[in-house]
Amino acid sequence: MPNIDRVTKGNLTLKVIILTFVIGVSGLTFGIGHVYGLTITELHISDISATRATVNWETDVPATSQVEYGESIDCNFTTPLNETLLTYHQVRLSGLKPETTYYVRAKSRDASNTEAVSEIHFFNTTGYEAPPQVKEVTFTNSTYKSVLEKPTGWFETGQEADIVLNWFGFDNSGGPLMFNHPGAVATDGTHLILADTWNNRILIWNSLPEGNEPPDVVLGQKDFYSNDPGIGPDKFNWPVGVATDGERLFVGCLD
Repeated sequence: MPNIDRVTKGNLTLKVIILTFVIGVSGLTFGIGHVYGLTITELHISDISATRATVNWETDVPATSQVEYGESIDCNFTTPLNETLLTYHQVRLSGLKPETTYYVRAKSRDASNTEAVSEIHFFNTTGYEAPPQVKEVTFTNSTYKSVLEKPTGWFETGQEADIVLNWFGFDNSGGPLMFNHPGAVATDGTHLILADTWNNRILIWNSLPEGNEPPDVVLGQKDFYSNDPGIGPDKFNWPVGVATDGERLFVGCLD
């Protein structure tokens, strides 16, 4: 009996020593993992809509990406595993219900097979967005002047154009109130003078206009609708400046 007692105590002592050693090693391993192992930080949810959301997080070492989610903290759904080792992770959730609370947690596993699981976060999906409005376009059956036959040969020097686009017509200013790159403005306190540069004319109001009033006089053209340039005493070629002393009018043109 004494020998058996000694053996039993010896075994018990040995077991205690072994158990203490294992606990010590486990604690050491846990301590190393906590300092140098895989951790998940900066988890947040972005791009939330009625049916979609993106889960974002970071790891301190490259690791895989996967998300568990659901309408309860059990997180019954799991996204496919992205085995690419990353430190910044993004997982897109789709097929969600509108106006619903979802719970999520992120999972990552590094190259040494160490796994980290985040705390549970939650977010609310939005309501359905209004569908885009469809506007009906009605064909007005408009007609435009066009070239019906293809001209023979190629272009010639001085050849006239066949059609004009986006304007009133050939050699047409558009009228007294249609300005084309107007330049300088001058007044003597009574009259208003405008250099309508690209229409090659000077427009004069005999009194200062109080609204959208047409001018009284046009210089450089035979009427308010022509816009031909010229170098004669009654013509202008891109008038860019005007000035007056109340008795005389000074006009600066480009040659």
